[in-house]
Amino acid sequence: PLNSISAHGDINRGLIFFATAREQLIDGRLPLWQPYMCGGAPLWGDIEQWLFQPLAILTLPFSAPVALKLSYTAALALSFIGFGVLAKTSLRLNTLGAIVFAFLVSFTAYLSQHLAEGYVVWIGAAWVPWFILFTLKSFTRPAFIPVAGLMAAWIFGSGTMHLVFYSAMFLTIIAATISYKKRVIHPLTTLALVLLFAVILGAVKLLPVLDQLDIQSSRLGLVPSLSLLPDMLLTRKHLPALEQDGINYRWSEFANYMGVIPFLLALTGGIMVWTRRKLLPAPSLYGGTLLASLVLLVLVFTHIPATDGLFASVVDLLRMPSRLMIFPVIGISLLAAYAAQVLWQRTQRIRWGRTVRLGLGIILLIAAVDLVMYDLQLFSQKFTLPLPAVARSEQFQRTSASYTKKDVLDGKYYKVGYISYLENMGTNDLCRHYQPDPHTRAFDSSDPLKPYNGEVWLVNGGKILEYSLKPGILTIAATTSTKDRIVLNQNYDAGWKSTGDIQPESFNGLVSVPISEGTQTLVLEYQPQIMWWGAWITVLGSIIAIMWYGLLRKLIW
Repeated sequence: PLNSISAHGDINRGLIFFATAREQLIDGRLPLWQPYMCGGAPLWGDIEQWLFQPLAILTLPFSAPVALKLSYTAALALSFIGFGVLAKTSLRLNTLGAIVFAFLVSFTAYLSQHLAEGYVVWIGAAWVPWFILFTLKSFTRPAFIPVAGLMAAWIFGSGTMHLVFYSAMFLTIIAATISYKKRVIHPLTTLALVLLFAVILGAVKLLPVLDQLDIQSSRLGLVPSLSLLPDMLLTRKHLPALEQDGINYRWSEFANYMGVIPFLLALTGGIMVWTRRKLLPAPSLYGGTLLASLVLLVLVFTHIPATDGLFASVVDLLRMPSRLMIFPVIGISLLAAYAAQVLWQRTQRIRWGRTVRLGLGIILLIAAVDLVMYDLQLFSQKFTLPLPAVARSEQFQRTSASYTKKDVLDGKYYKVGYISYLENMGTNDLCRHYQPDPHTRAFDSSDPLKPYNGEVWLVNGGKILEYSLKPGILTIAATTSTKDRIVLNQNYDAGWKSTGDIQPESFNGLVSVPISEGTQTLVLEYQPQIMWWGAWITVLGSIIAIMWYGLLRKLIW
């Protein structure tokens, strides 16, 4: 059912992002803050928020679980269409080859596995083929440079820096290969311009993210043995976790099930490419794509300082090899698609060609059904919990005993996230490794240094008459007989603003406002200035991009 949910922590986190954003947008405000996780934190400035890309529009008409699942479906569809167009136009495969290529890349488990496991940011994979497509087009038609940059900005806007980084690496190898073979430099300079446009067009999210980023220690990168590659691509059943340096890594973090038939087709295609190099539809692009896929495959399985220490230290990029495996899968799928195309063409010249083509079609159909059934199995295993009927609290409050060491070790504290949101109860411990530790206090806290005083309180004993807390905005009525301080049980951030002359400040890491004696009403609102700087840069970049596209399109075409 569309409203069924999962206990997986990242899915709960994604659901809260969907629901909080929707709540603010319907209320006529920008989705800038969420009070429900990590003690209250910027929403727009979170690197994993997915709001700066077109699929975010699904937030408005649908509930969070429905919007999440529709976003997953749309991501798979956009990925399939994008890779199909890429194969047909740039790689010059015929219709059959393009369909095989698009289907294998999109429905091999690297995408569905991540989405089913809760990595909502993998929605950004929908824009990877379009980034590659328009960048390759830019090598011969510079008018597409800002369009390619926008696709990269949307990948980042979907919540993932990893896919931008690896896509850029993938395209750099392709551009370098073309430059070397054709003795030209413009593919590399074009790619540099594309990435520059990506930074400018994505500034509306990039600047708030850089302002908030606070990398904490995280798990070391997992570098699996090359002997695991057959299991990663061919084993359909659920595989056990792996242990490295005393840490257990879930298999779901790097499984990329493809199936035996596509793998055998890819081996056949490899032999064909090696023996028929002069007959390739686009030799430079084929060579560059296959080389780039091979290089990134090596990065997954090598354990030398250049690939382990350097890359793993940058936001733990090699923690999940499947973040890289999308690009080896592109190379494997290209070989399989080329083999299917050539075999289909050759059967037209033989006596029993129609029968052979029918057999080949049945084999390809079996492979497609196998991948679809595997993907459906993944989602059906995860989204099995019926959405409970809960009563929403009149007042926002912290979850009772929401943080314990045992909960963290067991991972259970993630699983109350979305239900707590529905009850209007916050969880103060759902933090990611790039976020600072929360300063907020839990209800029934066992920490004597952080007693729970409510969600809003006065330090010197005044009285809160009433308050209304919505994501990013708080209305408070308070009375006091002396100078006092209103404290909000939300993490302090410089973006908090207040009505009146006195602005919010930090009080033990929490949002607070000093007030004078008497009865008064305050409105606190989160409005980070850095976002508006980013918005102006993005608007200016958009104007330049439109002028660039229009002018070059007119001059060249």
